[in-house]
Amino acid sequence: MIMLKYWTLVLIGMALAKESFHAIDFQLCEDKETAIKPLNVSVSPFPPRRGSKLTMALEATSSEQLNAGDFELTVSVFGIQVVNQHGKLCDFFTCPAGPGRIGSNYSLDIPAIAPPATYSTQVLLTRLDSSTLLCLALNFDIGL
Repeated sequence: MIMLKYWTLVLIGMALAKESFHAIDFQLCEDKETAIKPLNVSVSPFPPRRGSKLTMALEATSSEQLNAGDFELTVSVFGIQVVNQHGKLCDFFTCPAGPGRIGSNYSLDIPAIAPPATYSTQVLLTRLDSSTLLCLALNFDIGL
């Protein structure tokens, strides 16, 4: 019975580790002050795999309360834009969010036919007047 409990815990641990998030490097698109300051960006699964759902998690701080705005996510490979998703800021964050620590998870499907390459991603969060709240640039590799 003790051995069965041990193997159950091992299998649960392996399943959780398989779907764990991995921090990745990111850069700000602009050198100016923005209301949202990123602390960490992580992805799951890592490394990203063709034919899977990629989830990006953002941890940040906001100097203001976020109630409305827009987001745009673009993904390019070989200099060609392959994803362009738009939405409401409150679909990206649970509004109201901030001031203070905020977080968001965003998922997109990686097609099974995605070529192995480095993918460039940009996340742009804006107020209703189109002024920038945050612009992040990050890269990730999809292998064979």
